[in-house]
Amino acid sequence: MSKEVKAAIVSSIITGIFSFIIFMAEKDTIEEKTVEILAEYFESVEINMSYEQGLKLVYEDYRKLEYENVKLQNEVNMLKGQINIDEENRTTIENAKVFANLNEYAKALEILNGVNNKTSEMELLIREYSQEYELYIIEQINILLENEELDEANVLVKEALKIISNSQVLKNKQQEIEKAYPKYMTDIVPAYQSGGNTYTEYTLSKGGGAEYFTMGGVKYIYGMTFSADVNIFADVSWAVYNLDKQYNTLEFIVCHVDGTDLGNQTELQIFYDGVLQEEVILNPDMAPKSVSLDVSGVGQLKMQVYPSGNSGPLYGLRNTILR
Repeated sequence: MSKEVKAAIVSSIITGIFSFIIFMAEKDTIEEKTVEILAEYFESVEINMSYEQGLKLVYEDYRKLEYENVKLQNEVNMLKGQINIDEENRTTIENAKVFANLNEYAKALEILNGVNNKTSEMELLIREYSQEYELYIIEQINILLENEELDEANVLVKEALKIISNSQVLKNKQQEIEKAYPKYMTDIVPAYQSGGNTYTEYTLSKGGGAEYFTMGGVKYIYGMTFSADVNIFADVSWAVYNLDKQYNTLEFIVCHVDGTDLGNQTELQIFYDGVLQEEVILNPDMAPKSVSLDVSGVGQLKMQVYPSGNSGPLYGLRNTILR
């Protein structure tokens, strides 16, 4: 290698060394200046700290600040959400009050009950409107009961119980309505024994409506018939029923059964616990006769019809209702 080439290489190396020394000197100066500036803006940084220490503290302060910003933003979002909920609740309450002022308590309760997280004001309004609605429904039901519109009353109380299902007052009223429905004797206390001439009972649950008898040109699927046939094999047609002192009145309409033998005049006898209580005169050309009996405290009821014709005349009691 020539002296000239060696000299050039050594010169390059020396120049690089001096550049590095200058760079490192400038670097130390820059880092010191940076620490001085950071110390002016960050309380955690001190001027005599190293460059690395200063940057570390600044980074930690930044992370804390970032965390606080996120926390603050979350709080702001929560506050906005609560404001929205409060506004929705206020709108809901106002809507419910509008319907309540129109006495449409069912709609008002529907609106309030549709809220999952109810406020104390909502709970208070629900109790108030439930009481008002309950009073209104009871008043309407009483009117329907007075007019004997039992089906309408039953529908009304069932709909009301869907809205205020815990109302014991309405549940009691529902039982009252059920008790007011006609209870056909052939359904609830059919004869437990009968004898003599033929005795037949008719009921929807038994014959499905296919079996019936006719009086005054009208078909009936509820009731009973007594045969008043005169023959050598039987005599009085009779039946006994166990009322078990559970009922107050017995109502029915008695008449000659269409299309059967006319026969002569006879009578329907009614016994309370073995004692003759009532006698109803029966004629083949009679008009339907309404009978209402007080059966309060009666345990056993017996009814019988005496023979009146040779070809099987029948007398029927239709729609025998116990209350």
